[in-house]
Amino acid sequence: DPMEAAYIAVHLWAQGVSLAGTFDLEAVRSAVVGQAFPAPEGEVTMQANHHLSKFVRIGQTTTTGDFKIVYESTRAVFPEPWNTWVNSSRGHACDWRDPVNLGGFYQLDAVEVALVHALTGPRAAIEKQHLSAEIAAIKTLNRNGGVKGKTILFKVVDGASNDATVLSAMLRLAMDKNGPVAIFGRSPSDQAYSAAVAGTRSSSG
Repeated sequence: DPMEAAYIAVHLWAQGVSLAGTFDLEAVRSAVVGQAFPAPEGEVTMQANHHLSKFVRIGQTTTTGDFKIVYESTRAVFPEPWNTWVNSSRGHACDWRDPVNLGGFYQLDAVEVALVHALTGPRAAIEKQHLSAEIAAIKTLNRNGGVKGKTILFKVVDGASNDATVLSAMLRLAMDKNGPVAIFGRSPSDQAYSAAVAGTRSSSG
């Protein structure tokens, strides 16, 4: 809602000025990070990327013209201003606490993992659940500083509900010297996976 966003922005700016004790732009820019405000939609919090953590709601229009809430997140969702699914922006972030060295678009120190699951075919229904769980785990890890200081990026590969396709994809990923540091997914068996990647950098995985 553009009207609510404008309303929130003024209040967060005022809170930043009060905390900084000045109207100086850089001081207010720094002070506003972490500020929370009880907005009409519920509490929102300004993050270092100058986007808001907020609760997500999905509504359904009723026959009377009202809205029925059919889903509501149990906690505020952290904002991700750069799309992790688009090559031109994946692996990037913004942090306005350091506008000179970081700012609105900087590359993260990251490593990549592969998620091999059926997105199509008869196994898709269950394997999409596995995929969602893995992505949720990765986002939680990244929110807490990543692994050994590195952000985890992920590449999703469709196994197409076909064992041969899965093993072929895993072999291709394992043979790529610049490929993912780990492969998650469903293989026909441990023996089949081991045979498929034998002699590659993933043969000990």
